[in-house]
Parts: sequence; C-alpha cells; structure tokens
Amino acid sequence: MAEPKVKEVAGDVVESTPVVQEKVSKDVPEWKGYTAIASLVVGILSFCASFVPCCGCIMSIIGIVCGVLGLPSNRKTLAIVGIVLSALALLISTGFFIFNLVTGLANNSYDWSFDTNW
Repeated sequence: MAEPKVKEVAGDVVESTPVVQEKVSKDVPEWKGYTAIASLVVGILSFCASFVPCCGCIMSIIGIVCGVLGLPSNRKTLAIVGIVLSALALLISTGFFIFNLVTGLANNSYDWSFDTNW
C-alpha cells in the first residue's frame, strides 16, 4: 500500500492518502461486454450439445468467436470461461466425430444394396 503524503498548507500539516482507481477502459464499446456473456451462454450450451457432433462443433466455434470479441471488455472473466468451455466442447465433439467415423468405417455390417424384392 502506498504511503500517505504529508503536505504543509498554511502552517497546518495535512495528510492526503492516494486514491486507488480501478483500471476501466472508457474506449471499449458496451457490446463487447454482451459478447462475453454470449460466449459464456453459448459455451455452456455447446458443452451440453458436444455429444452431437455437428451441432457441438458449430456452437463451439460461435462461442470461441464471441469470447475473443469479448476479451477487451470489463467482463473478461466471463469471456475466458466461455472460451474454455467452447474449446472443451469442440474437442469432445471432434473426438466423437472421429470415433464415429472410424467405427463406422471399420464396421461394414450395413448392407448398402437396396433390396426391391419384398
């Protein structure tokens, strides 16, 4: 903590304590905070939908983009959590897609011929 400064004004000793100001950027648009919140919401939804490969991948990419756009805002923590959840969902969704692709190609028990003689 900073030491108080001592001034002498008109013969009296006056102590002044330094004012601590929060670092808040006035140049950041308000919509960047909303994209951080959107990143968190989409990250949670994409994490829940990550077991459906196509839906999880698309939502995860949207969540990562919203999180990156929301990083310069005052809600940086929400943006980071949204990015992490979206990235995990993207990994899970991609893993399930590759697993389904490999097991589907390895298991050729499906008969692709169409039987028209009922």
